[in-house]
Amino acid sequence: MRELILYTDGSADPNPGYYGSGVHGYVFEEEVDKPIVIDGWVVTNLGYYNKREIKLDTTNIATVKPISYIDLCVPLGNDGTNNQAEIVGVIEAILIAINLKVDKLTIYTDSSYVCKGMTEWLPKWKRSNYTKSDGGKVSNKELWVKLDTVLTDLKKNTDIDVLWIKAHDGHIGNDKADLLAAIGTSSSKLNKLDRTYTVSDVAKYWKPDICRDPFFFHKRLYFNSSTERLDNVYYLADNDNEDILIGKRKPESSYSVVIFKDKDELIGNIIDYQTKVCMGMNSIFMIKLDTVYNKLVYPHLLKFKELSLSIFKHTFNLTFINRSALTVELNPTFLSLRAIDNFNLLEELLYDVIGMNELDIVEKLCGGTTVSTIDITSYIYEPITTKKSVTIRIKTLISNIVKYIKIPIVHKGKKYKIPLTFGLDIPNRNTLKKLEGDDTKVQLVITANTDSSFTYSTVITKGSTKAICSNYFSNKIYTK
Repeated sequence: MRELILYTDGSADPNPGYYGSGVHGYVFEEEVDKPIVIDGWVVTNLGYYNKREIKLDTTNIATVKPISYIDLCVPLGNDGTNNQAEIVGVIEAILIAINLKVDKLTIYTDSSYVCKGMTEWLPKWKRSNYTKSDGGKVSNKELWVKLDTVLTDLKKNTDIDVLWIKAHDGHIGNDKADLLAAIGTSSSKLNKLDRTYTVSDVAKYWKPDICRDPFFFHKRLYFNSSTERLDNVYYLADNDNEDILIGKRKPESSYSVVIFKDKDELIGNIIDYQTKVCMGMNSIFMIKLDTVYNKLVYPHLLKFKELSLSIFKHTFNLTFINRSALTVELNPTFLSLRAIDNFNLLEELLYDVIGMNELDIVEKLCGGTTVSTIDITSYIYEPITTKKSVTIRIKTLISNIVKYIKIPIVHKGKKYKIPLTFGLDIPNRNTLKKLEGDDTKVQLVITANTDSSFTYSTVITKGSTKAICSNYFSNKIYTK
């Protein structure tokens, strides 16, 4: 017996206005003893059940294994209501069930209007030719007639249950349908009316592969909304939990500049859309990378791009369609401008080091500052030899509990031990682990423009990607 669980929802913004419908669910055939649990929700023959509540009602509940997951996003245009979108969502769910030839369909809707319409009012409306008791016409008659038509067709071969579910209550199925409906509305606003129907394999649906470049190891990425920038150069930082005060002098402010061969598509799409929203205004924004690469957000950003983004009210800030903050305009301006100056200096230093490496030199006078480099790859990585091959791995001594390493150097005839703190002066251990390989090179960069002090940073090269990392306000060594 093949069964289908579907959650439906509708959205309109404003109401009436742009509108869209969303459908999410799964197909299953067999019960299983071992429950499948997704973020605390159990997959059952009656839909997703909260793991803590499932024991309260075990009469008819059985755990099941989905064959596939279903997602449908339907943009409906610019002249509809939330109720209309809700009806369309149910119509679409019934059409999916007819197409899949299932034996039973269970629909969950958060619209009491639709639920009561299907289970109580529709038979009466049909008998009265869709005329209400006061003589008025039933609202949305055309949609109700269409729903009745497809419902009649479905019932020839399929049993159906229609149930109400509370909206915006954290239910994983309802939230997913709500998200797809909101994307449908967003698509309508941009006059992109192509529907998106996806049947997904179960293996990685709730645990998608997230392709976050290891060089994006900081939590925040900064950019200006001007179109005059290189789209393969990125500024990143962790500012000791004070994101919007980037530029403020704090002892644990880690900055990095990354140069890729090409633009990062996902991050580039967000920056491009933010630039479009700003309409020529040049301001400094922060991207919350931990939100971008969240397992619930990332797949939709990748699939729907700007259609899954919205503008937070009365600002230029972008949110994901579920209102999770993605970008934030930075204030006060003078601090963020100071941060951009710091990034610019690091970028300039990185290009100096790239040029020195190409010329195979380790010291150079760059604009009145002496820049020297020391290859410290062997302090981070070591070769592991087996009978078949030699591989480069992070050193065994650099475990998760190691906070820093000291690099011995000689500067102007005097010995120093440079402390490199993981996550501040150099990428954290997890990032360095991901960067393992014989094409990875780590350099300590010493810059000196006075006789009394010097500063240090690290440059990491892997393939065509180069990055510089600095604990910017705590990287100075005094020599006198």
